[in-house]
Amino acid sequence: MSKLQNLKFDKIFKKDISVLSKIMKKAFDHDTSLHTDLETGGPSGYDDGTFLEKWINKDEIISFKFSNKNQVLGAFFISTSGELEKTLEMLFIDPAFSNQGFGYKAWVFIQDLFSETRIWKTSTPGYSKRNHNFYVNKCGFKIYKIDNSKNIYDECYYLEKIME
Repeated sequence: MSKLQNLKFDKIFKKDISVLSKIMKKAFDHDTSLHTDLETGGPSGYDDGTFLEKWINKDEIISFKFSNKNQVLGAFFISTSGELEKTLEMLFIDPAFSNQGFGYKAWVFIQDLFSETRIWKTSTPGYSKRNHNFYVNKCGFKIYKIDNSKNIYDECYYLEKIME
């Protein structure tokens, strides 16, 4: 367990999947409904726990959930396969707690945890304008590639942050 101001960070275990998959479904569905004409949407298994179970069982993935006052707010997954380069595979927060600085505090925790990292990478759906704002304007990433730019549902932004 680790703390950053009022957030508590704990490793994710199989017993956490039920709670986290509900939060993940709410987060992905909220974002999808905000930016598209769909009410739900996310990667295969995002709504039943199979997606999360796959990620917590990967050797090169480090995963944490974060909470405030015993309320789980969200989680993140980091690919640690590179020594100086890491990938933020996923970061999600319950929409009831978005826009309160918790995502940024999670990012600060991640950077501190992996202080040796020189290059961070991540990706996000093209339609997810709030994610673009978060990664670029708050966390300091730059967009370096856009795939499928002619299809709102398949468009993907690839982002990178080079540490000083």
